[in-house]
Amino acid sequence: MTYEIRKVAKETLEELIDMRIGDDDLKNLCLNEIEMLLQENGESLTDFKSIPRPNAADMPTFTNKLIVDELNYNKDEL
Repeated sequence: MTYEIRKVAKETLEELIDMRIGDDDLKNLCLNEIEMLLQENGESLTDFKSIPRPNAADMPTFTNKLIVDELNYNKDEL
């Protein structure tokens, strides 16, 4: 499981490097990734009381690659 977490984290960070997203959105994305990994192993973030839960209402925006690409533009060039 540790290898899988590192692999997913590396891939996610590589995708997010050039994105301009806020800290709260980044936190939510990371929590969602952790939740998905835990669920694959029969656990959940609800099993860990001190860790916050991802805000599901914010996730659909970031799951659509087209929307992510459209949001990832350089505002200074406009």
